Amino acid sequence: MSHRLLRVTMPAGGLQTHKLPTELLDMILEETALETRKACSLVCRAWLDLSRRHLFKVIVVRADATFDAFLCFLRTHPHISIHIRKMYLYGPLGSGKPEAECPRVDPGTLVDIALCTPNVSYIELQAIQLVNTPEESRPHLAALRGPVRLTTFRLLERSHGTRHPSTAYLDLFRLFQTENIRVDLCSCLDFMEPRPEDKDDVRPLFRAGLFVTNVSA
Repeated sequence: MSHRLLRVTMPAGGLQTHKLPTELLDMILEETALETRKACSLVCRAWLDLSRRHLFKVIVVRADATFDAFLCFLRTHPHISIHIRKMYLYGPLGSGKPEAECPRVDPGTLVDIALCTPNVSYIELQAIQLVNTPEESRPHLAALRGPVRLTTFRLLERSHGTRHPSTAYLDLFRLFQTENIRVDLCSCLDFMEPRPEDKDDVRPLFRAGLFVTNVSA
């Protein structure tokens, strides 16, 4: 079995050259602390690429208004977004903010975020305000070849719950194909009935055509 090798120069009574398999370095970085991974990323270009796999494998993003800036970052830094496996999108610290002050995100933006992170398998949202997808974004979503595939999708609520538009819920279920999904409905019992701002074709959840195999709510 052939291995790609990294050439590492270390001072030990003079310059000596050692060759370490990248697989071994990858295993070592898997067990190291965050600060160690940061230090390793500064050694050389080869170590930088290896370190990024572990530095950005799991990310937590907190927003005050929207996640548009985060989406812009992903689009302009594909060398980082490709390493993301698990993503946590949260509102501000603390759960005391009223619903109107929570960051807003629509299903279309979530799809764009997922498409910018091709290796992501887990997305969790909490303390956010889900809003309807803008009409100008719907042609782009209609052109997708199919739903975005994930292993797990979680929309968690704060203790007092948040009212999300029914259409936004249904867009989530249509746009994401996931093995496990958790949606905390909390006090949003009106989810099963259309609201005035929803479209006329909104129907109860069991008619939405879910792309899931395991649902908890």
